[in-house]
Amino acid sequence: MLGKREVRAFFTLLRTGLWRHPIDQLDCFPLSDLEWKRIYSHAIRHTVEGVLFDAVQTLDNEILPPKSMLRVWVVRVEKIAQRNARMDEVIKDQVQFFHQYNLSPVLLKGRGVATTYPNPKRRSCGDIDWCFEDYQDYEKATESLEKIGIRIHRSAGYSVNFLWKGFETDQHQRQFDISNPFLKRCLQDLEKEYATSEQIMFIDEVPVRLSAPILQSIQVNIHILKHLLSFGIGLRQLCDAARIYYTYSQNMDGVRLRKTYRKLGVLNWINTLHQILVEYIGLPVEELPFANADSKRATSVMEDIWQSGNFGFTTDDVNNMKQQQPVKREASTTAIIKRLITYLPYAPMEAISFPFLQLYSRWFH
Repeated sequence: MLGKREVRAFFTLLRTGLWRHPIDQLDCFPLSDLEWKRIYSHAIRHTVEGVLFDAVQTLDNEILPPKSMLRVWVVRVEKIAQRNARMDEVIKDQVQFFHQYNLSPVLLKGRGVATTYPNPKRRSCGDIDWCFEDYQDYEKATESLEKIGIRIHRSAGYSVNFLWKGFETDQHQRQFDISNPFLKRCLQDLEKEYATSEQIMFIDEVPVRLSAPILQSIQVNIHILKHLLSFGIGLRQLCDAARIYYTYSQNMDGVRLRKTYRKLGVLNWINTLHQILVEYIGLPVEELPFANADSKRATSVMEDIWQSGNFGFTTDDVNNMKQQQPVKREASTTAIIKRLITYLPYAPMEAISFPFLQLYSRWFH
């Protein structure tokens, strides 16, 4: 557990690395070797060690971490960059594979969001996520993968996942993690409305489709809520939400976005998230898409995120996964029920619908 001074130092470094501004709270430095070790460990748990490293590089020599830790940190950051480069190759391979079957999915989250960072190579990459707008294309993609010997795993939430050259890849039928079944038409209309505003990212001249900025923002913000309803989520996803706003705020219709969140029944959650992004992550308040209503629950939600880490996995869990060892999340069924109750006031219909969607979609598969 980090002490108050260590927490202040952690968020000071996070904001500096994320926004590229000078250290704003030098009074929490210097730190002892043990304090640096705990900060480094917590950065790994939240998968933001690359962002923090950018900030560490701006520190004066007398307040730097010990040289032994810096060497370890440099190696880890280099491995993040190498993994991002390998992911680019895998994404390119998958796009070219799908094109053979006249399929053109949209890349969600991850690599597309990394383009909004000041240094995309510093963002730790996770899975690759594809969305097929048409169910027939979704099934065609799945069958095409099975034909070349790739093992498909069907999961709850209308998705399948598979391994491609060591990268976990998810295929989704839905772009948004909305559980409320009565919003299906609303979400379809939203996607059609912004279909002409989608973006293209190029990897070695291979075009990769990305959602329109406003859809990216909705998708990431709802994805955070989804994981808070189950196992928890880490700071990297909050950084994603902040960087999307910062990069695309001028391209978002704030009035339209607010109405959409209200219609989706998640406006209370969004107000809380916005407050967290400003107070803790350092997003300039003027970059929010619309004026925010104060949330009295922001502190408690931030404490939950701080404790839960990256999707509820501990640092040891992550190391075990890399070594292909069995991993069991800390959360149990009872714990998930408690989380659903906790987040009921933020998005009532989502909290109620979430377990039913998981059960139904698992049975459907």
